[in-house]
Amino acid sequence: VEHGNLAGAAAHLHLSTSSLSRVIRDLEQTLGVALLERTPKGIRPNAAGLVFMPHAQHLARCYASMVTLST
Repeated sequence: VEHGNLAGAAAHLHLSTSSLSRVIRDLEQTLGVALLERTPKGIRPNAAGLVFMPHAQHLARCYASMVTLST
């Protein structure tokens, strides 16, 4: 979301666009709700995505912290 499109986000994460798209689609299916509004101009969080985003960001910070501690 911070990159405005899947290609930018995928590049940042060192993933292919199709891989990131699949991960997001699988997460949405697991949660039973769409998280992103997809438009020709890019992506942005919908209402559910805005609720979910702080939790995902927290998990990402925890993961980064664990990686830092392990090195």
